[in-house]
Amino acid sequence: MESARVMRSLLCLRLVFGIAAAALGSGTGSEFDTRIFDCLQWLIDPDGNPGTIDDVPDVVQNSWRINEAGGYYTDCDARWWTAIDNCEAAGIVTLWSAGNEGPASGTIGSPADRATSLTNAFSVGSVNCTSGNWPYPIHPSSSRGPSGCDAPPAYKIKPEVVGPGVDVFTCSAGGGYLLATGTSFSGPHVAGVVALLREADPDLDVPTIKSLLWDHARDLGPTGDDNSYGIGFI
Repeated sequence: MESARVMRSLLCLRLVFGIAAAALGSGTGSEFDTRIFDCLQWLIDPDGNPGTIDDVPDVVQNSWRINEAGGYYTDCDARWWTAIDNCEAAGIVTLWSAGNEGPASGTIGSPADRATSLTNAFSVGSVNCTSGNWPYPIHPSSSRGPSGCDAPPAYKIKPEVVGPGVDVFTCSAGGGYLLATGTSFSGPHVAGVVALLREADPDLDVPTIKSLLWDHARDLGPTGDDNSYGIGFI
């Protein structure tokens, strides 16, 4: 029991150093677009002092996507790309939950579907690690590639990696804890790996960290990169 209390205390201590930006809560359109821009801009300089850099987060996990079916947005919508690139130029690794619209192909949405390189929109799918041993199966709801972007075939494969996303023990908005499923819970596992990499070597830049995640994932599904598991399990 004492060990469990210590672990919970350490978890709470680490959570103190997390920050969040709430962009959701508005409907499709310019208001939502502006809120996303505001959040991305704030993340580059949370304390409002351009003379400090220790407030800039090492990694930002994005659990949102736009719905391209309504006509306001387009497939491979690029409106936030420059802002995202600016965040990464400031040293922030941006990660993207693939979404929960699977199992059909091409269900990954924007901005996670960006395909201007192998890893620039680093998206994370969801596998079930709780009901059996390796190899872990893809969860049916995990969104799949390929991206709808006009890009080389290798760039269109999505997601980049997968992580644990079924019955993940997490906090409840109403207090207490619950078991939750979805790519909003697999993405944070990858964010945790990024945090550990930065802890081990604070000088690692964004492309290097993404390359490490990519190069050391454990292959799942068809050999190599594929539109369910990506390059593999983180």
